[in-house]
Amino acid sequence: MKVALYNLTTTVLTGGIETFNWEVGRELDRRGHEVHIYGGNSTLPAKYPLAVFTYPYRSRDQFPGFGMRFQKMAERWSMARNCSEDLRKRKYDVIIIHKPYDIPWILRVAKQSKSKVVFCSGGTEFFPGYGWLVKRLDFFTACSSFNAGQIEDYCGIRPKVLYNGVDTETFRPLTVNRSLKAELLPSADARVIFSAARLKRFKGFHHVIEAVAKLKTEFPDFFYLIAGEGNYRTELDECVRRFQLADRVKFLGNVPHHLLPQYYSFANVAVFPSLHLETFGISIAEAMSCGVPVIGSDSGGIPEVIGDAGILCAPGNSDQLADGIRVILSDQKIQQTIGQQGRERILNRLTWQHTVDKLESYLQMIHPM
Repeated sequence: MKVALYNLTTTVLTGGIETFNWEVGRELDRRGHEVHIYGGNSTLPAKYPLAVFTYPYRSRDQFPGFGMRFQKMAERWSMARNCSEDLRKRKYDVIIIHKPYDIPWILRVAKQSKSKVVFCSGGTEFFPGYGWLVKRLDFFTACSSFNAGQIEDYCGIRPKVLYNGVDTETFRPLTVNRSLKAELLPSADARVIFSAARLKRFKGFHHVIEAVAKLKTEFPDFFYLIAGEGNYRTELDECVRRFQLADRVKFLGNVPHHLLPQYYSFANVAVFPSLHLETFGISIAEAMSCGVPVIGSDSGGIPEVIGDAGILCAPGNSDQLADGIRVILSDQKIQQTIGQQGRERILNRLTWQHTVDKLESYLQMIHPM
């Protein structure tokens, strides 16, 4: 099968959709499909040796400020006008897209090239006409049952579920990186709470800081490490000062994605306290794959990731976060058991091989192989 994985940012940024296209592309290629990656012009190197086609585009901030939806659509259409002819000429069996702003013109291209169109949703970027457009797709998926329900509530159409996956070779349990730990912490025996995400208010890190304050006398040897950058850093710094935790909380800045397993190697627990209705939670799945016990918010698609292999807390509840951290830090056996259960859950349900198995079964419905 000849497949185009189309998304402007796949070659421009790193993130969930971008990871999906590279990993799914690699796995489809391994299985004998012809795979082409489409994206915007960039200096980023290709993640894998796949056929990659890039095109010029205008960034959204160069368009009039008529609202973010308008700017996102204009940005994507600025690339579309440069690659439409190539998509038509190459006559793909299937074109896979991820953003609803790409649907109108991709449907037009697909009609001319007799390609099938698959839209893999990862969120709720709804706009007038969304329901009308998705009815014209050949196949429609959502990244979780929760996300499928959001879409059904909006337009009456329920997509099939296609979970994201984890690279379980990169994200795997490692021997403790003692030299890295020594760089960051004053003691080799220090216990570590770890979080990795953008520093945005909706990620809820201020509630973990509050939970740390509740536990600091009970556990004098633990630290909270936060990997990530974002515009909420100033507020988080103020939160650390207010609770007098400058000696307990460390901001690591941006940690390259492939290096995160080195940090997870000495983490006792990973905490993801999102206040937002996350549709999946790929960072949580990666921590679980590394054998680290996780605590996450009992909302959105996060429970589908964690299942019974971690601890769920009410969003914004620092008391429950503190209780969950206490359970794990107080008992090494519980820590090991939850960590092992998390790794097994990912291996059994959420690898990229599982994702592509399911994707191939869906593609078979619209284009028998």
